[in-house]
Amino acid sequence: MYANINRQINQRGFSLIEILVSLLILSIGMLGMAGLQVSGLRNSATSSYRTDATQLSYNIADSMRANRLAVDDNHFAAIEIDHGDTLTDPEQSCLQTSPDTTVSSCTTVSDMAAVDLYDWATRARQQLPNVDLAIQCNDLDDTDSDDCTEFSTHTVTLSWDENVDGSIATNSFSYTFRP
Repeated sequence: MYANINRQINQRGFSLIEILVSLLILSIGMLGMAGLQVSGLRNSATSSYRTDATQLSYNIADSMRANRLAVDDNHFAAIEIDHGDTLTDPEQSCLQTSPDTTVSSCTTVSDMAAVDLYDWATRARQQLPNVDLAIQCNDLDDTDSDDCTEFSTHTVTLSWDENVDGSIATNSFSYTFRP
């Protein structure tokens, strides 16, 4: 009976095996936390790209609504800009910098449409990787000679490449609206 009591008194602290098991469990937990952090960052980037695509779609839709005459003249009827295409700067500004100045270089609806498309494509390339842009008219009356009948809807599509789990995946966002 006394030998049993002495054994319990002599055992203090933890054994080496208990410490190693604790470290193993702690290490697995830390690896899990790191994996969650990486997954969260990846999903954050995807969410940011989708937000940018949504905002860019709304921006060009607003520009088209503001320049209704260019829409009616089919300047936005069929636009396709691939990520490898060279953008041509319209070399004009349609922005009025102060109330006292006038904008003389942007005199036609075609000029305004060219500037709007250039600005939109430039911003899209800055915000989305390898972005392809398209604006398509969904013609209400395809029997007439007009490419885009008045009051037809338009679809804006942005497609971009994204690194997902080490491989490239193509994501896209489409927005259909009536200018």
